[in-house]
Amino acid sequence: MLLEIAQMGQPVLRAVGGEVDVETIRTPEFQAFLDSMIETMHEGHGIGLAAPQVFKSSRIFVANIMPMPTEKSDGGVEVFINPKILGFSEEASGTWEGCLSIEGILVYVTRPLGIQVEYLDRHAEQKSMVIEGYAARVFQHEFDHLDGILTLDRAEDTRDIIIATELDAAQEDRRRRAQASDEEEDA
Repeated sequence: MLLEIAQMGQPVLRAVGGEVDVETIRTPEFQAFLDSMIETMHEGHGIGLAAPQVFKSSRIFVANIMPMPTEKSDGGVEVFINPKILGFSEEASGTWEGCLSIEGILVYVTRPLGIQVEYLDRHAEQKSMVIEGYAARVFQHEFDHLDGILTLDRAEDTRDIIIATELDAAQEDRRRRAQASDEEEDA
């Protein structure tokens, strides 16, 4: 069953999600909710979806990052329940991120390239792992939703919030600003 996706302005997107107890995870109703989240994520052409985005203020998200999708494979969807980030790499990288709850908007966000995480999977099994690269970015993006944080909150400059159709112009503007900053430092 497809779920409605909350759009920016809905209070649930700014709330801190509550933890889910193990007994709840094992219920057929909860498992059906997880299936609906996955279906909604796929239908919305997303790579991740957090419970607050479907009007449920809980610490749950699904993400198609285990392994990452490729041209030859659809990847695999993992369910993350009560996730925690235990550590971050020192190295970070920035790129443009979209969000199913902020349709048509991209935000340039810098995030650590690697994270150490722990969580419960859909069977209430404790998992711990290091996630790197794009998968780490997706995890952090969805994790932010559980704390009421949107990509807009991560923008370092309002010029880093754009309409998706203007990506080429925004990328050129970022290049020019970076070059000007480098030239100022060299002077």
